[in-house]
Amino acid sequence: MTKLREWIVSATLACLWACGSPEQSTIDQFFRTAQTNDPTTLASMSAVGPPVEVESWKVVEVNSRSTEPFALPELLDRFEAATKERDAAVEANKKYFEDQPDALERIIPKLREDSEYKFRGKLGEIQEEWLRLIEERREKEGTFQKLKRAVRKETGIATKSVVRQVDVENLDGDVAVTEMLLSLKPRDGDELPFRVVLRKYKLSEPESDRIELARWIILDIEGTTPEARAAASAHAKGSEPSSESADATEPSKVADNQGAAESKEAARDKSAYRPRELSDLAKVQILTPETKVEGEEVITTIRVRNVSKDWITRFMVTEHWYDEQGNAVRSSSRTHQERFLPGEVIEMELRTRKNPKFYQNQFEFSHANGDVKATPVGSFPKGT
Repeated sequence: MTKLREWIVSATLACLWACGSPEQSTIDQFFRTAQTNDPTTLASMSAVGPPVEVESWKVVEVNSRSTEPFALPELLDRFEAATKERDAAVEANKKYFEDQPDALERIIPKLREDSEYKFRGKLGEIQEEWLRLIEERREKEGTFQKLKRAVRKETGIATKSVVRQVDVENLDGDVAVTEMLLSLKPRDGDELPFRVVLRKYKLSEPESDRIELARWIILDIEGTTPEARAAASAHAKGSEPSSESADATEPSKVADNQGAAESKEAARDKSAYRPRELSDLAKVQILTPETKVEGEEVITTIRVRNVSKDWITRFMVTEHWYDEQGNAVRSSSRTHQERFLPGEVIEMELRTRKNPKFYQNQFEFSHANGDVKATPVGSFPKGT
């Protein structure tokens, strides 16, 4: 009886501590916003969506509070090193091909026909070295892409947390982490336990005592029982994708949704295939970007069409500006927070502070689960 009473007192104190806390306020706002179907606001306060269609919620207890170092500076160092190693591997491949053109022009076509074929003698030695270089390049590319996604994720969450629009790559500091146990009641079921993790970034510029004003961001929500995880999985599979799009700081614009919807309806009639989340290379088409100057900003508008058979998660466009010597001057990004559906056309607007050194720009495309192959086209099919 004594242990039970101690547990009740402990849980009560934890719940009382949570009530009225900034973390509690963030959770309340998150689920209230989810009930109003406002993806723009949801994306600004969380890295994930609601796990189920929630009717009510409550904080059961605070599991832990901790502080950890801001991971981005170290990630950027590792990413820079991985970039150099990847580029070196690419250059090594190129140089070896240039040194052995005749031999590799025999070896490569044969390996395309039969990947298990083994040459003998000198050709065998060249083949072995070429395959080693290819494998090394593949390994370096894998590490590069993994760190690229990690940098993108950490940058995105930190940017959501820091209130002022600032380049978080130039900041350093600590991150407060709170873990709570929630009880969520789905609209069509009993209460289920979920674990939520929140972060708040306490960052400042080097050699500065000024801590940037920041807010709590929901990092993750996951079920703690098989029933809760099953409910979350069913919700993820059964959720109808929204036709709206949003950026963490400024909504991207969906163009011609009616035509995209008609295209998707026609696709359903022709095939029983049901789109799902794309987990590898995404394929898109792009029209020639339109760039103009307004005041102190350079505004670039780019229209993109998803030509993959599945939807794309967190599609991102980054515009890099260079000077006449090819030196990087400035960049800006926009992210489509909602599902980018097959056949859908979205319009994304990138705003970059004007710089007299701007000479030419280039675009980089990515998404949450991999890379993007972007093909320039003169126009999109009629009706999209």
